[in-house]
Amino acid sequence: MLAWFSSALASPPPTISRISPRLLEVCCEVGGGNVAEAQQWLADRYKGRFMVWNLIADISETSFDNQVQYTKYDPRETPKLEDLLRLCYSMRSWLDCDEDNVAAVVTDGSPLLLSWSVLLLGSFLVYTSNGDVTIPSVFGTIHNARRVASGGEGG
Repeated sequence: MLAWFSSALASPPPTISRISPRLLEVCCEVGGGNVAEAQQWLADRYKGRFMVWNLIADISETSFDNQVQYTKYDPRETPKLEDLLRLCYSMRSWLDCDEDNVAAVVTDGSPLLLSWSVLLLGSFLVYTSNGDVTIPSVFGTIHNARRVASGGEGG
């Protein structure tokens, strides 16, 4: 009975949304309760080939095999266009280094950080397009990836 009780209190697994073949959104529990599982998932699948753009304030600098880029912005404030461009440039530079590299935006389930994640992922998709995407299609891509990751059907 004690084993059931302790497993019932365990953090749920992180939700991994594949936005594109090389772009992931990793959504941890609010407060980062299941960050260790997210770290292990990335390390098992992409050892040495992933970089994290972290939106969770209290994650250690040594998390994710020291493969962490911090946004260092206050999520309660609207980001400047220059800051979004800097983050997009950083992500694209990482992906351009090796065709097997993967970029992961790590967030938690809070509405504020989920909004930031959509803003960063959407900005990156527009930044890397050749003008052949629309803002609604970008948000549709993110929404569908999240729905598939949470067990729903993709559209």
